[in-house]
Amino acid sequence: MSLLDKRIQAFFEVAKQGTVLGASKRLGYTQTAITQRLKSLETEFKTTLFTRSRVGMRLTPEGAALLHYCKGAQELEGAVLSRISPNDSLLDTHVTLATPTSAMNFHFVHACGEIMKQNKGLYVHMVIDDRQDLLSLIRSGTAELAIVPPHLVPNEMDSKKLAPNRYIMVCTPKWKNRKLEDLLKNERVIDFYESDQTTLSFLKAAGLEDASRRRRLYVNHNQAMIELLLAGVGIGTLTKELAKPYLESGALIQLQRQTVLQEALALVWYPRPQMPNYLKKIIDAIR
Repeated sequence: MSLLDKRIQAFFEVAKQGTVLGASKRLGYTQTAITQRLKSLETEFKTTLFTRSRVGMRLTPEGAALLHYCKGAQELEGAVLSRISPNDSLLDTHVTLATPTSAMNFHFVHACGEIMKQNKGLYVHMVIDDRQDLLSLIRSGTAELAIVPPHLVPNEMDSKKLAPNRYIMVCTPKWKNRKLEDLLKNERVIDFYESDQTTLSFLKAAGLEDASRRRRLYVNHNQAMIELLLAGVGIGTLTKELAKPYLESGALIQLQRQTVLQEALALVWYPRPQMPNYLKKIIDAIR
């Protein structure tokens, strides 16, 4: 059930799906019907909302502004419907969280997974990106929430301090009798990408900055990095939460046990005159 104008519904779904075909399947209308509704909106607003290409529909600046309105309207709609109807299954509410990979499991999966199990009509989507300016996703209306370093929190947004990521250095147990200095000198260091400073910051905290001048291998995917660490391709840093099952099973070992690198994080969102209950629950759950 939606309280939005059907043309706005069509626009909103095309923006989310990226194609008219995807929107038509989601809404149950023909592609022609979706296209006509978009044209009607563009005629009324006297502007272009999308640029069309073979790969899909891209929002214009004017379209991005309308999308931001749609996100806000959807939140109000969810709050209204939740008051009108006691049956949560009637809600069809979508919230997007933008997060770096390091915060994915610890801060998102467990917290939001529980909320979605309790409310079948709530869809909390996750955009995982380690390079993009995640705040821009909130400003464009693509996401409602983002996890960023505290020093990046802008004045116009509300924020909440999260538990920090805790990084440790790990490697294959085959190297348990080798010193870290030897590993740094003779083995690869595995990081997410070239500008990733996590391992270098860890080594600096351990007083081994001079020993870290080694070419690095870049793998911007958690599971792929873990597989390489398991195979003995190199050494690297993982969050304690991610490394825990591998350490407990003995598949990986922890190096430099006395050193743990902490990375401060904050959850940010645009302030609202009246916070929807479901959004408040998500914000409260992410810690």
